[in-house]
This record gives sequence, C-alpha cells and structure tokens, in this order.
Amino acid sequence: MYNQILVSVDRSSDSQKAVAAAAELGAKFGSEVLVVHAPDIPRAVVTGHGAVPASDTGMESEAEAQQMVDEAVAELERAGVRVTGQALTGGHAIASEILAAAERHQADLIVLGSRGMSYISEFMLGSVAHKVIHLAKCPVLLAR
Repeated sequence: MYNQILVSVDRSSDSQKAVAAAAELGAKFGSEVLVVHAPDIPRAVVTGHGAVPASDTGMESEAEAQQMVDEAVAELERAGVRVTGQALTGGHAIASEILAAAERHQADLIVLGSRGMSYISEFMLGSVAHKVIHLAKCPVLLAR
C-alpha cells in the first residue's frame, strides 16, 4: 500500500511516536522509509557585524541535525525497515522543506508528530503539521 514513507523528525515526543508509527507501517507494507529533519532556524545568523555561525548562537548545528536523523534511522533499522536519512538544509519554511522532500522521493505517505513547536510559536506562526496536511499531495499521518 505504501512503497515510500517519509517521516519527519525533531526533538519532540510526538516525533518519537512518528518514528515508531513509520517503523510499524514500513515493516507491515515492506516500505522504504526516508527520515528527514528540517531545521527551524537559519544555519547562520546575520548581525550588524556579519554572519555568525549557528553553533555560536546556541542554535542547532548541522551535526546535531544529522545526529537526530541518524538516531531515527538506527531505530528503523532495528525494526527491520529499509531506511535512509537526510538532514534538509534548504532555508525555506519547515513545512515547505518536508513537502519538497516528499515530492522528490515520491512519498506515498508522510508521517510526522502533531506537535513540534511550542504552543505560542504554533499560534503565531502556524503549525507545521497543519500546513503539511493542507498542502501535501499524499496522505499524512499525525502521531500523538
């Protein structure tokens, strides 16, 4: 039923549930799973004195983003699922990054946690999950 499943990860508990759901579906349908992480902050911050590397600002580094992907890939491999992973680095909004990756990999299903942001940020900026649900060209499964 699902040949290609994309699962988006972050540091939230709902993201961990999304990985578990992707593992279960991937094993059941013999799907290939692609794990992605789209950072919600820029790779560098521009100040009045030029660009400051994200690592110097307390923001997520590329290594931290890749580690998050690698941990999810390892969990899916332990479940016996064919899996690859990719830390996305494009500079667009998170939802746009997830949707673009889903199209590139011809995903039949997108799996993500229902909450990855704080409630205040979600109210002000709009939920990533909400945007993905409304714009995806394939089914979306929210894990809670």
